[in-house]
Amino acid sequence: MKGGFAVIGLIAAVAASVAHGQSQTEEEMLPELVGAERVRSSPATESGSLPSPYLDYISRSPGGVQHLAMFRNGLVVLSLTRGNLQSRKMVMFPAEAITEYETVLSTSRLKEAPRIPGRGTASNLRETIRIYDAEGTAVERTYDPSVMLPADFERQRDLLRELVQIIWQDRDLSSPFAEYAPAAGDLLLDHDLNVWTVLRYHQDSGMIELEDERRLTRAFLTLDQLDEAFAGRYSTVAE
Repeated sequence: MKGGFAVIGLIAAVAASVAHGQSQTEEEMLPELVGAERVRSSPATESGSLPSPYLDYISRSPGGVQHLAMFRNGLVVLSLTRGNLQSRKMVMFPAEAITEYETVLSTSRLKEAPRIPGRGTASNLRETIRIYDAEGTAVERTYDPSVMLPADFERQRDLLRELVQIIWQDRDLSSPFAEYAPAAGDLLLDHDLNVWTVLRYHQDSGMIELEDERRLTRAFLTLDQLDEAFAGRYSTVAE
């Protein structure tokens, strides 16, 4: 199934306690958010326009561009672009989840963060956090994530990093391969963000033969094993 990306479910971060600078384990910071649903169709509304934006978190590195977009209606979209390949996952939060995030991630909080070195440094890593208020006015900070960040700003960034990690790795609430029919040439993304190519599907044995050409590695898996090994499927940006 090329050109489409099956969507996973999500355990979302409810982060009000992070606003107080408390040190917590991942389990305490990231309780289950009952009601998160996967999105199968375009994020556009019936009128053809996107919902009001809430937040963008963009990370650029030599390996590609990762973009987390959150909207005020609860839609969350995470994409990873490498060259002309793009992987995307979408989930829908309950609307009250965005209210929880705003206790930590808001335009007023971001305005308090000082300008952080992000250009002209030796590092080739860049991150951007952009938050919109209810009227659509944005506050933005672009920075080099390899430098030391102010404590409060680092907590905000860490919350977004945790969310990105959960979206890529979660496979408990729903399966990105629930309706997948393997075909030669399909590109699969594993949990370490390596890209594998489906070489062939052996229907008699039910085995899928895959290759990571970059690492010169082959694997044979069944459909039932894909959930454990892979985060989802790639499509080309043009598609």
